[in-house]
Amino acid sequence: MERQISLGDGVSGNAMGVLEAIGTRRSVREFLPDPVPTADLDRILDAARHAPSAANGQPWRFLVVVGRENLGQLYDRAMAAIERRIDSSGKLASAEKPAAIAQYRSYAEKVFSAPVFVFVFVETGPHPNLVDCDGALAVQNLLLAAHALGYGSCVQTSLFPEELVRDHFGAPTDYRFLCAVPIGKAAAFPEDPGRRPLDELVWRECFPTTRAEATGARDRAPRDGVRAFHVGGDAVEA
Repeated sequence: MERQISLGDGVSGNAMGVLEAIGTRRSVREFLPDPVPTADLDRILDAARHAPSAANGQPWRFLVVVGRENLGQLYDRAMAAIERRIDSSGKLASAEKPAAIAQYRSYAEKVFSAPVFVFVFVETGPHPNLVDCDGALAVQNLLLAAHALGYGSCVQTSLFPEELVRDHFGAPTDYRFLCAVPIGKAAAFPEDPGRRPLDELVWRECFPTTRAEATGARDRAPRDGVRAFHVGGDAVEA
């Protein structure tokens, strides 16, 4: 019998409100090994499927992976691909590449500590130019629902080259891989990295009249609290 899930099941009085979830969510990249109960995972996925989509096409598909052997094989393949990418990079000197690989491996080990991964695919279908947007809306719902229920999560792309993921899971050709979302109890909850002031991001009625007004904080020093490391051409914000 098909399981009937309601967004409100078992969460009244326990889950935080939408605006609080939006304001306090952080990208968690290191996890405790505690399993995520099926009931909680179903609620998180149910929130994702309630996202809006073009013509209500609902092109998203959520591939849930909890098997450690399966994830271990994917980790080995992902790291091999990353090492090849770093080795072939012209942005790093040869002497710098072993340290870059070690840094990326340490980062990947933390991400792969999550007990659950959701690999998000979108069916290209009749609206191929819109499905990435549709999928992103579903992913945001997923992230917020996970946080509201007390779990950490983040969006991962650089660890998972699309062709590698498609090959590993045998994805059909009419589905595009969007991202992976690890989910679990946070081993470390990041501090607020800071956000630009609203008046730098919101324009009224028309575009600004000067380039300085348009670029805003892009011409300023990096924001306090934002840390990034660059490995093989990818930036990972803490």
